[in-house]
Amino acid sequence: LTYPAFMHLFLRKIPLSVIIRSPRDVVSSLHLRDGLPFDQCFLIWFIYNYSVSSFLDSSSLLVGYDQFFEGRDVLPSRIHDFLSCHFPDQNASIDLVCSNVSSLADMQLDRSSLTSSCFEQAFERMEISRICCSIYNEISSSGFNLDVFKAAFSQIPSCVFNTYSSLTIDVNNLAPLKEVPLASLPSASIDDGLPLLQRKYEELLLANESLSRQISDIYSSSSWRITQPLRTLVQFLVSKSS
Repeated sequence: LTYPAFMHLFLRKIPLSVIIRSPRDVVSSLHLRDGLPFDQCFLIWFIYNYSVSSFLDSSSLLVGYDQFFEGRDVLPSRIHDFLSCHFPDQNASIDLVCSNVSSLADMQLDRSSLTSSCFEQAFERMEISRICCSIYNEISSSGFNLDVFKAAFSQIPSCVFNTYSSLTIDVNNLAPLKEVPLASLPSASIDDGLPLLQRKYEELLLANESLSRQISDIYSSSSWRITQPLRTLVQFLVSKSS
């Protein structure tokens, strides 16, 4: 998701190595770590992979997360070929990285093993779960082929839109509440509605603060200052051409 920012900083296309993991494992991990609803986690999995698919080309590398634990001889070979292609003068460093690939996988960090059968039962009832798992199985069966990955995320299934709509609040529908006196509303509506709006308001405040910090960090970073002359030059050329 941050790839466009790196293109902006380096002013060139950067080779991508992307890891894709089973949606059920990702959902289980997010749910156990952050307490997010299952449907929201599946939505995150789809949006992330859908977004990154538009940046992948023949120079990219697609790796399955499970390949870190299975076929340890195959994965280092694929990574070695990828790095050697883009960094032909760094053979010693590449050999060191590839020789330690298997040690990067820490099974203690795998939360999917903590899931229960009730998780699987819930997944089976969700349409977005079935769609995401079908997409992943197709990609996995192809040996994590780039063309298959891009084709799988070439369109957005309707269930993704439906899931997104069910997780968002239409702010336009909240406007009439301002015109209705609170005294005229049933007490149950007040008790149930206000805490929800308060939580959403607090979430928006936290999200705004987080984005503000990210913007501040970018502006104060060394890379932003280093690329300032380049941006100034581009702005100058654009103004001249116009």
